[in-house]
Amino acid sequence: MIRMQDIADMAGVSRTTVSNVLHGNTKRVSQETIDRIKKIVEENEYQPNIGSMMLTGQGSKIIGFVLGYEYIHGYPATMDSFIGELLSAVQSEAEKLGYYIMIIGGSSEKRVLDIASRWNVEGLIFIGYSEGRYHQLRRKLNKKAVLVDTYTLQKEYDYQNVGIDDYRGGYLAGEYLYEMGYPNALFIAEETQVRANETIHKIQSDKAFSGLCNEKRWQGFKAAMEKKGGFCSIRRFVVVA
Repeated sequence: MIRMQDIADMAGVSRTTVSNVLHGNTKRVSQETIDRIKKIVEENEYQPNIGSMMLTGQGSKIIGFVLGYEYIHGYPATMDSFIGELLSAVQSEAEKLGYYIMIIGGSSEKRVLDIASRWNVEGLIFIGYSEGRYHQLRRKLNKKAVLVDTYTLQKEYDYQNVGIDDYRGGYLAGEYLYEMGYPNALFIAEETQVRANETIHKIQSDKAFSGLCNEKRWQGFKAAMEKKGGFCSIRRFVVVA
C-alpha cells in the first residue's frame, strides 16, 4: 500500500506539502504541484490511514448511527425492515462522500458517549431517542447530530429532526377506511409504544414520547372519521401486545 511519504518522494515535495494538498490546505502550493500530487494519488489509488487522520486532528470520516433501542417487535433492531432500509440508504450516501458508518447501540448514553469520543466521530444520527435523552447526552458530547422520528410536546425545538407527518398519515388512513364503508374502524397501536397508565391525551414523560406518534396519528384518524358529523370514541383506540 502506497504511503504519504511515497507520494512525496514521487512528486519531489515534502510530506507536509502532500498532506496539505490532501486536506485542501493549498494556499501556498502551486497549481502545478497540486495537479502532480493528485495525479499520483489517483494513479496509485491512495487511501488515507484513518488512525493517522484521527491523531492529526484531520477528522475520522466516521458517522455514528445510534440505535436507541435493542429490540423491535421482539427482534434485534437491525432486523427491522425500516431500520435496515434507512441504514442502507445512509451507508450508500456516506460512501459517496467518503464517510464511514459505525453502528452504536444507544440503550446506554454512557456507551454512546464513550464510543463517540474514543473514535472521534464527526457526527451522529440518532433513531429511537427521546428529546430528553438527547439533551442529556448533548451536555456531555459536542458533536453535530441529526435525530430521526424524535417527538416533542414543544412547538419549537433546538435540534435537527427528520420525521413524517403522522397526523396526515392517520387522517389518510381514516379517510380511506371511511370511504370504503368502515365508519366504525378501530385504531390499533402497540403496547410497547403507549403507556397503559396514561391516557392518549396526557403523554408527558420522556419514556412515553414514543407514543406521541400514535397520538398524532390517532388525532388524524379521529378527524377523518368525524369529518361528516360522526363521532369517534376513545374506545376505538385499542392497544395490543
